[in-house]
Amino acid sequence: MPNPPEQLIIVGAGPAGLAAAGVARDLNIDPLLIDRHPHPGGAWARMRPEMRCLSPRRFDLMPDGTCPTGPGEVAHAAEVLSWLREFADRSNFRFSANVVVLGLQTRGQLRLQTDAGDLDTRRLLVATGEFDRPWIPSLPGVFKGPECHSARLRIDDCQPGEHVVVVGAGNSAAELVGLLLERQVRVTVAARTAPERGASPPGGELSALTALRWHVSALPLRWLPARGGCTDRTPLVDPGLYEAIRAGKVRLVGAALGRIPDGVETADGPVACDRLVWATGFSRSTAWLGPSITRDARGVPLHREGVSTEVPGVGFVGLPCQRTRRSGFMRGFADDARAVLRRLA
Repeated sequence: MPNPPEQLIIVGAGPAGLAAAGVARDLNIDPLLIDRHPHPGGAWARMRPEMRCLSPRRFDLMPDGTCPTGPGEVAHAAEVLSWLREFADRSNFRFSANVVVLGLQTRGQLRLQTDAGDLDTRRLLVATGEFDRPWIPSLPGVFKGPECHSARLRIDDCQPGEHVVVVGAGNSAAELVGLLLERQVRVTVAARTAPERGASPPGGELSALTALRWHVSALPLRWLPARGGCTDRTPLVDPGLYEAIRAGKVRLVGAALGRIPDGVETADGPVACDRLVWATGFSRSTAWLGPSITRDARGVPLHREGVSTEVPGVGFVGLPCQRTRRSGFMRGFADDARAVLRRLA
């Protein structure tokens, strides 16, 4: 006899998947977590250990109320990874590691096709995260020097006096530029728009304004005019890049338009450099969802507040602006998972 279908399969064992698994337990659902990596933690296992989070650690909560521990207001990647794996160990979820999902059949019962065999399930929650696949835009031309995505760059490979062009001006670019300047590397940033000043995460007790913003960030976007202006663009937190450009430590040029043998063609003309680094974000590993679920160019599936509008029983956690302004961040994963699982039930 065939095995009975799973109550719930969660694809992805990063923070979104782990939060969803914890919520499922609270709802008396026994989840099966699947991940193509050997251990839980998702992209946090591949980030630079010293990388800072974007919000105070006390805001980032698992369903059991724990947050990353350590000194200071803001957690670093190493602390987040330890927190996630400790939560997974305590929870003792059923976890299938090193399993690659190949496809999804949606006729009748949901059937997940993997390199370890097919699995039937009543509900499927996709929590593959947005930092899975480094994305580099397809631009014409060829650069003869070294180039890579910011997620793959080894800072020690950059030598003092070397000229590096960083394409992009978001948070990953801001962090990277700070590290390059510490190594006395010459830096040019190519971006469509100049970075804003940003604001460092609040310290100490919450101010009245910060507390108000925190509570408003939990409101459903459908309640707010123009969905509260929520976008998938993460606001710049560290003002260091803005200040470095203003102080003349970093040169700012227009958007990258193409590669040239000795550098990059920009909206302000050609820029020669020794190395190109693309701080251009990531795409999601959702191609395996197949033709039944519509996705955009970055792999974001069509949904309504985290529930598929095309295939019954399929939901998502970890999408920016999914339900609230917290969606897409660790501070919003548990609430989003609870809302999605209740609807799927």
